[in-house]
Amino acid sequence: MKQAVGVFGATGLAIILSGFCVGQTGAICGNPAAVCQRGKNFQPNDLGFVLPAKMKWQTNYTPSYFYAVILQSRRAVKDGNVDSDNCSKGYFPESERLRVQALFSDKKVFTSRNGCYGAWGNAYTNVNSDYEFIAVFGGMTQAQAEVARSRARTNGFKDAYLKRMQIVYQYGD
Repeated sequence: MKQAVGVFGATGLAIILSGFCVGQTGAICGNPAAVCQRGKNFQPNDLGFVLPAKMKWQTNYTPSYFYAVILQSRRAVKDGNVDSDNCSKGYFPESERLRVQALFSDKKVFTSRNGCYGAWGNAYTNVNSDYEFIAVFGGMTQAQAEVARSRARTNGFKDAYLKRMQIVYQYGD
């Protein structure tokens, strides 16, 4: 980076870096007790983030990378039939997410929705879509996530592990 600043100057560096931030927006809403402005488009099981005031149709929005503490995972149920209820058999139910959320009042607990046609909600990078997971927001740094993982293990999630990921919010159908 020092070399890039020397060659291009600060303005040139800003232009170069802006190419890596296409579609990226604001802060992750990792604390369920805090107000998250413009984070109202998310389902209860989603980890939200601040969306731009004006969004472009058919655009994916992603915030910065963060660390999740994966508490549990299980095989997703694959089903391409939009009229079937089979997919929900693989998801962690909202009642389970809320039970776990009570253990982490200052960290958002979120779940995946993989494996089915027309699944709504967020997608997450760096995960195996053949599996569903329940996770807690660990933080923006590995050190923060290590503290959250320790807390998870203290709360009975002995196999909890860290995963660096991004949220993908798909605006449009």
